[in-house]
Amino acid sequence: KSFFMRIADKIDATFGTSGLLDDTIENNIQRISVEKFTQPACKIIKFHYFRKLIYKITGKDKIIRKD
Repeated sequence: KSFFMRIADKIDATFGTSGLLDDTIENNIQRISVEKFTQPACKIIKFHYFRKLIYKITGKDKIIRKD
């Protein structure tokens, strides 16, 4: 968290690679990394939607950062 607070006045957005998970840092946008896999992008996206659903059901769909 402190990293994001230090750069907040200098950078508008940052990016993570946790797919469809929500982030407690509003301007840290998570994305699906498709370039490092050998599978087709549509298959990777389906996996991330499935993972989001499972994580949502278990209450683990949000990235919570400690200081």
